[in-house]
Amino acid sequence: MPAHLNRAVLHVRQRRYDEAIAAYDEALALDPKLAEAWLGRGNVLRELGRRDEALAAYDRALALKGGLAGASLGRGNVFCELGRYDDALAAYDRALALNDALAAAWLGRGNVFCERGRHQESIAAHDQALALAPDLAEAWLGRGNALDQVRRFAESLAAYDRALALKPDLAKAWLGRGNAYCEFQRYDESLAAYDRALALKPDLAQAWFGRGTTLSKTGRYDEALAAHDRALALKPDLAAAWFGRAVALLESNRDADALADIDKALALKPDFRQALSYRIFVLDFASGVGIEEQQQARTRWWRVAGAELAGSAPARHDNGRDPDRRVRLGYVSADFRSHSAALFFKPILLHHDKARFEVTCYSCSNLEDDTTNDFRRAADRVTVRRRARRANPG
Repeated sequence: MPAHLNRAVLHVRQRRYDEAIAAYDEALALDPKLAEAWLGRGNVLRELGRRDEALAAYDRALALKGGLAGASLGRGNVFCELGRYDDALAAYDRALALNDALAAAWLGRGNVFCERGRHQESIAAHDQALALAPDLAEAWLGRGNALDQVRRFAESLAAYDRALALKPDLAKAWLGRGNAYCEFQRYDESLAAYDRALALKPDLAQAWFGRGTTLSKTGRYDEALAAHDRALALKPDLAAAWFGRAVALLESNRDADALADIDKALALKPDFRQALSYRIFVLDFASGVGIEEQQQARTRWWRVAGAELAGSAPARHDNGRDPDRRVRLGYVSADFRSHSAALFFKPILLHHDKARFEVTCYSCSNLEDDTTNDFRRAADRVTVRRRARRANPG
């Protein structure tokens, strides 16, 4: 029986999965109670994407040997791939209760936390995995993904680089690299990274989406649409790709099509904040749209995102209580200039009763034009927050 198991392990290392399953089956034919063979069989079935069979094999292994941490780990990995994150976390916790030095279980835990938006816990779990296994490329990848989500892009890029130094064919690390370079506006390097990811894994929908986003940022809208279409052919429920299509369509002056794709993104992901915000922007351009529909879009954004943001602000109201004082109004925008947003709020701002309202414009942009002067004349004061140039990560 050890010979069958050894032969199966050798086949797995060579990625000869059908032969590996045959070897495990030979071992189990001789001893159906060999838990390690059920565990190995489960691991191969998971590699082949046969997840239900993999779970059944892991369950057989645990029924025979309840302390087999690797089988709980395998269950966690399958549940994570199925999006059953509560089950995955429970399985990883079970594996770690049996063996708290199991780096792969800390890795799995970190990936679940990242999917759940618990990014600081994700970083901590990946750090624990790396403390146990510093050369675990997938843990560097997971750490990079969590850092990306909290916009620590220089650190995420460094993590992806560490992953690729250990495992150059890790397609998702090239994907992460492409995302980081895009954030740093290093678009040629971003496209090269996405292309490398796709050369390794042509069906990686997120890499096609990333490529489309970068192409839009460089004004190559037809190519961007083609890339997003490839992403959606692979993963029709990828809300981000519908959003990416909308961006490219609007930039191509196809506002009706852009609005339709934004709505598809929101149908898939109703709490997609970036899409909710962009929908307001698209409506500023869409023909036949009135103030009522625009206000409905703003109300929807407030219900999903704005109220939570306002509620989390540590606001202190120490203003005077004199009912006859001028009410202070503040407008915050990057668009005190010739811009669709200004078309919407400029008439309101220009017609405030100056005897009753004190108006301050807080500008988040250095860009100014003749329209900016209109705002300067209408407001009591304009404050400009100068944007610091983002450091090059090297």
